[in-house]
Amino acid sequence: MNGLFRELRDVTHLTDFSSNDYLGLSSIQYESKLDDSTKKGSRLISGHSKDFDALEKQAACFFKSEDALFFNSGYDANIGLFGSLLSRGDTYIYDQLVHASIRDGMRLSHAASLSFKHNDLLDLEAKLKKAKGHIVVITESVFS
Repeated sequence: MNGLFRELRDVTHLTDFSSNDYLGLSSIQYESKLDDSTKKGSRLISGHSKDFDALEKQAACFFKSEDALFFNSGYDANIGLFGSLLSRGDTYIYDQLVHASIRDGMRLSHAASLSFKHNDLLDLEAKLKKAKGHIVVITESVFS
């Protein structure tokens, strides 16, 4: 597996040719030093800053976890989480009204997925009986 894992690198000294920042707006100074790394696109491609590392370490400490990872959007968070949480042989059971980005993430995981009628616990119970492998039930507090 040598050489197969990517690493985040500080590349603030390089010219950015890989993001969607066509007008160079991310280089305008704002109050936050984090704007530089969060508006240029992928941290794996465009690089990240030591300030962002510090923020993630602070969040991990606050939540008493081993590590923390910030995503640049809710869509990316849903793709990343639900795309990697389960795999083939497992089952997502989701409220039929969850956001489309959650469905996209579930699809990427190759796990089975079953929807239940919105806020219908009897339908959820029926779907739980059909589920296999590891099971994750997904709903939202505020629906789009």
